[in-house]
Amino acid sequence: MNRRYFIKAAAASALLPQGIVAASAATANPSRADWFFYDDRFAEAVRRAQELPAPVRTFPVRGDVTDVWNAELARAYDRPPLTLHGVTTESFYFCLKVLAGSKTGIDTTVARVDRDLFLWTIRAHGGTHARTMA
Repeated sequence: MNRRYFIKAAAASALLPQGIVAASAATANPSRADWFFYDDRFAEAVRRAQELPAPVRTFPVRGDVTDVWNAELARAYDRPPLTLHGVTTESFYFCLKVLAGSKTGIDTTVARVDRDLFLWTIRAHGGTHARTMA
């Protein structure tokens, strides 16, 4: 990952117009995800991934989105719509949101699961503005 690109994308995402809407990420439906990421260091994340129906592609992660972004996700974001869900640390979600938002318009939801984990959704819709729902 090019550090300069990441910093520029992060700065740009902070400047995008964002409508903040009160909503709960708990209402997100991970069984409709194209991808589901879970941090396999945490039992709660593993449990949630194991509860998903078979068609959902699950991916264990350990905090760094770079490899999966470069290998597959960057290309997948060229063809929205795309829905990602996850139960990961905040850093994984934040980095993925910045990278995804640099390629297309996104809608996001996020809620804290416990001290370490967040339940989140990122939907790529192909527009140019990001919306965050907390």
